[in-house]
Amino acid sequence: MVNSCILCRSNKLTSEKIGKETVMTCHNCHLQFLENYKNEHEYYLDYEEVKHNFKKEMKILRKKQYELDAAHFVKNCVPGSILDVGCSAGLFMHEIYKALPPYSKTLDFTGIDLDIGAIEFAQKNALSNMVYYCTDFLNFQTDKQFDTILFRGTLQYMSDDIRQTFIKLKKLLKENGKIIIYFLPSFYNFIFYLLKENWCLFDSVESKLMFNEDVIYFIEKEFELKLVELSYPYIGSAYENRMTDFNNVIDVIKNGKPMTNIPFYGNIMQIVFENKKVWC
Repeated sequence: MVNSCILCRSNKLTSEKIGKETVMTCHNCHLQFLENYKNEHEYYLDYEEVKHNFKKEMKILRKKQYELDAAHFVKNCVPGSILDVGCSAGLFMHEIYKALPPYSKTLDFTGIDLDIGAIEFAQKNALSNMVYYCTDFLNFQTDKQFDTILFRGTLQYMSDDIRQTFIKLKKLLKENGKIIIYFLPSFYNFIFYLLKENWCLFDSVESKLMFNEDVIYFIEKEFELKLVELSYPYIGSAYENRMTDFNNVIDVIKNGKPMTNIPFYGNIMQIVFENKKVWC
């Protein structure tokens, strides 16, 4: 039985059933999280095989989204040292490097990930200013502080360690440094309330944490950060197809069509924090 919130430690919790899962809601910081959670994922993928098996259409969309996110990152990051938490095979780092103006090519990149196969692939293809380590964030050992720390589709996997994650972020981030977060599912959105446990981003296998904008405002205050951006990048994203998405929603509502994935405004948050104060 969970007695306190894993982010703020409050005991103001209530629970509800969503499908087979018990979801806890904190009425102090507004985080939602799964009560019973066991991640049994084995962190090894053969990335040569993944590349070959990825559907062509999805490869094109993913590449386009990489380019959009890299352009946003270059515009919003603090130049200098960059840490990518959950870097996977390092492909996004290369996209950032390509998006940098020529005078910024001396930036240094550090990537960490638990997936041994991904790190092996990243190391094999690394440029001279890129280093990769197979480790999780809390066990990552370094004397460096970073100008920008990146989470691209990974913050929701921090699990019970979410409070310690932000404490460590404060120690690793330079004053006025940035935390940039992409692809963070919001659970205050229409599609989740429509699909509930069938929504593909309600990932009870690997992800325990369920964020929303109120949690982001709490994090800003609790960890002495400045919220520079909180947006919902659907329009203009690689995955936007409004008429198809609208028709899919209509099919679910009118005809009960079973679906798990409908790109839609409000599904995904994009966040930029600035570090107001360094914690020792």
